[in-house]
Amino acid sequence: MEGRKGFITEKQAAELAYITIQEGWIKSNLTEDGYPEEMVARFYRYLITHLEIWEAFEGFAKQAISVGRKHYGSMGIINRIRWHTDIERNEGEFKVNHDFTPMFARLFMMKYPEHEGFFRTAAVGCGRKIRSDSYFY
Repeated sequence: MEGRKGFITEKQAAELAYITIQEGWIKSNLTEDGYPEEMVARFYRYLITHLEIWEAFEGFAKQAISVGRKHYGSMGIINRIRWHTDIERNEGEFKVNHDFTPMFARLFMMKYPEHEGFFRTAAVGCGRKIRSDSYFY
């Protein structure tokens, strides 16, 4: 989450290249998991325009793994990012559609198959309706 607004770091540029190359793979995997295509497209647009969020999510997940956690909640990581941007860095309100949270978890496990199962995921739409009309993004 470093760098000036409007500029991306070298690490973010590399991540953007990876995500762009893997676009079809990311979208098809999330669609196969049961997410509506329009929602997957919105998540992908959010992902490539908010690389600092993905970078933080990835970093905090790796930190949890490094201290021996076998499982962790993706919402806990998203809320830590909120705290970090809103309170610690005073960067203003952080917004991400809650429906994107499990997609971040799934993307992490797709990218790092050695950590498959680190985030426990339910069937898509299990227990609640997936909102495709969110005002967040």
